[in-house]
Amino acid sequence: VNCAAWTAVDDAEANEAVALAINGTGPANVARVCAELGSKLVHISTDYVFSGDAKIPYSETEITEPKSAYGRTKLAGELAVRDNLPTDHYIVRTAWLYGQHGPNFVKTMINLEKTKDSISVVDDQIGQPTSALDLASQLVDLGLSNSHAGIYHGTNSGQATWFDFAVEIFRLA
Repeated sequence: VNCAAWTAVDDAEANEAVALAINGTGPANVARVCAELGSKLVHISTDYVFSGDAKIPYSETEITEPKSAYGRTKLAGELAVRDNLPTDHYIVRTAWLYGQHGPNFVKTMINLEKTKDSISVVDDQIGQPTSALDLASQLVDLGLSNSHAGIYHGTNSGQATWFDFAVEIFRLA
């Protein structure tokens, strides 16, 4: 399972070459080694490979049109994995991850609530908030399966705007 990635989305704009080395060349190298060893590869990608304009969750067959450096570099990684390991790869696109560890939107909202009188959250972007724990389980299941090589989406069901997500976070907190 390749979890290594440049994930600083905004910083990728000023450091696209470095992000590409990590998100594009890195997965190519991992896929080549997997091919040499006869191993399958589960490669984690992102919904940033899409344009971000959809009003419903993307399907695996949607056309990719990344608008950011981060999205372009992650798509380069997907293509490298597919090209170097055509029959033994699982590319798993995820979105809006949150969990106990690491920075994420849930932690940001909870911390802002403690320090701000009011918080503004956009409601013009739709996505699928996804538990990192649920994604981990999906990755293990997929890696142990006999599923066909290809692209899969690893997200929780449903959809929300960032505003909807924030409201639910505050309700549960």
